[in-house]
Amino acid sequence: MGKKKPKKVHNAFIEKLKNKGLKDIKITPDGKVTANVPLNQVRETPYDPEVIEMGGEKSFARFIHQCLRKMGLGTSPENNYEWDVKSMMSWFDPKQPEKFPLFEPGPGRIEEPVYVFVITQIAGKPFQWLIAAEVDDILRGCHVKYENYWVPEYCGYIQTGIIDRLNAQKNSEGQ
Repeated sequence: MGKKKPKKVHNAFIEKLKNKGLKDIKITPDGKVTANVPLNQVRETPYDPEVIEMGGEKSFARFIHQCLRKMGLGTSPENNYEWDVKSMMSWFDPKQPEKFPLFEPGPGRIEEPVYVFVITQIAGKPFQWLIAAEVDDILRGCHVKYENYWVPEYCGYIQTGIIDRLNAQKNSEGQ
């Protein structure tokens, strides 16, 4: 038996970048900018074929939904949410990576393509929360392969960003 030929997959995000006239993309393993890789070589980076086939946005959204359900959100009409996910360019400061993503350029900030998951309503009431991840990390399957690490991390963000805020709102309404 011969070697299995790698399946060709269409990467919509990379196509969008090509259509914008960009010639290369920053590849940042482990959060550090190491090289500018020409777009026509991106397929050679170690991207997860299943994530690419599904689509990075869909994979990221599915992962966040999993984390939200684990924290009890989206399981009933009382805590159901309206959401959206999109890709965009964002910024981060290597000296303060915990403040990722930033949406304004500035000194020392590095531009990265990110997927942003946004919640706009919970139980029919306006609510603003967003979380983002670097496109490169999602396409490499980091969240899928290392769920034991990432699920608790994201559940922590959900706790402080959504559940604690909802509890505070309930307490202030009850007083």
